[in-house]
Amino acid sequence: MGLRGRSLFENQGVVSFVTTTVMHFQNVFSIDDDYYCILVKSLKYVLDKYKAKLIAYVLMPNHLHLILYVTSTKILSSFMRDFKRHTSVRIRDQLILDKKFELIERFKYYSRYDAKSGFKFWQERFDDFILYNEKTLEIKINYIHNNPVKKGLVKNPEDWKYSSYRNYFHSDNSVIEISCV
Repeated sequence: MGLRGRSLFENQGVVSFVTTTVMHFQNVFSIDDDYYCILVKSLKYVLDKYKAKLIAYVLMPNHLHLILYVTSTKILSSFMRDFKRHTSVRIRDQLILDKKFELIERFKYYSRYDAKSGFKFWQERFDDFILYNEKTLEIKINYIHNNPVKKGLVKNPEDWKYSSYRNYFHSDNSVIEISCV
């Protein structure tokens, strides 16, 4: 998984491994593909808005991992804020449409200390780890690609639709295009 004669780490930017999780690990995305589609559309939007590059990803039933290249850590915070805000609203709307009232009530309950929103979908923060070299990048990409297998969702990484494994090893950009390294 070489960088084809270039290095992300020589540029003026930040390569980060990012994780964000649904409140109390609720398996919302596995309800229906519509929920994964909300994540994908929102991800495409913020990637374009912030001129960020998606290097690797996996969308799991209750969390996601991304490897992103952005111009600064400040941009990363704005990127994640907008992504989480947009997906939260769209997912709430989808839950209402699907009549998932029990889940809606849970997310309303989670917001009880946050009067302005009334619906708390994502955990408060996101975790990020800045990657400084190719070796660490490769380790994190492998971690991402094996996450669905480790969680028992599929037997092989290529069987998980919402992962960049298919981009890297099958040239499949049907879910979302990545910036291959």
